[in-house]
Amino acid sequence: DRMSFDTISKMFNNVVNQFPEKELYFYKHNDEWIGLTGNVIKSTVEEISFGLKSISEEQFNSAILSTNTPRWAMSDYGIICSGGCTVSIYPTLISSQIEFILNDSQAKVVFVENSDQKEKVLEIKNNCSALEKIIVMDDSHKGSDDSIINYMDFLNIGNEFEKSSESTFEQQVEVANPNDLLTLIYTSGTTGNPKGVMLTHHNLVSNINSTLNGIDFSEKDVFLSFLPLSHVFERMGGHFTAFSQGCQVYYAEGIEKVADNMGEVKPTLMMSVPRLYEKMYTGVMANVKAGSPIKQKIFNWGIITGT
Repeated sequence: DRMSFDTISKMFNNVVNQFPEKELYFYKHNDEWIGLTGNVIKSTVEEISFGLKSISEEQFNSAILSTNTPRWAMSDYGIICSGGCTVSIYPTLISSQIEFILNDSQAKVVFVENSDQKEKVLEIKNNCSALEKIIVMDDSHKGSDDSIINYMDFLNIGNEFEKSSESTFEQQVEVANPNDLLTLIYTSGTTGNPKGVMLTHHNLVSNINSTLNGIDFSEKDVFLSFLPLSHVFERMGGHFTAFSQGCQVYYAEGIEKVADNMGEVKPTLMMSVPRLYEKMYTGVMANVKAGSPIKQKIFNWGIITGT
């Protein structure tokens, strides 16, 4: 029963084992939605997990600096299933802010989305004593510095390391305890420096269960994910909770494409915040005001009659 899990790593493994052939993650590439099956997701997460163990067998923190993609999600699960803790970094932060978070969390590894994010980290890398590896998620790195590794190369490293490893992935996902640290999420630091909020496996598992008590997620649901995974709301609801039920998750192309993507994907569930509804309302009202008096009358009549 996939509902019986007390850690996020066990939850992940239950789901990919239950839905090996189902496409669970989708991303847009060349105007087409590409799906990733449970099997593909599992083998990717397994390789990330062992790639991290090749760096150190001890528990350590790894950061993710990227907008939402399936690779964000799989990197998170790879870190978690290796027994590590994920430090989520908001992708719009500047180098000095990233430096503070990497040092405060003592992150050994940072997963960066692309060369822009990589450059931000390279500017401050010499000031980050714990940082050992930069993983470039879009495979765009060219160069011979062995501390910078493209994502696909990192998967190969993990694959090789697993062959000589004492433990299997199935054993590895059992290692974490509910009270182990799962993630550090840094506040925006409106007063002084950001503070890393420490959340355990138990914290997120209890959130998932509470959410499921209130909202009926099922494997038939289709999710459109667009709020930042670097914040806890989307991560808990659209990432962990949706996945725990075998929902399909589509990653929106960006906030400005959310409306288009909604039309294509026809999601049954989305996580949102009041700000988005305000923007949608403002957009609708601007269109109404730009219309003819008769159109405005019809619109207002429609609102009153509730059609």
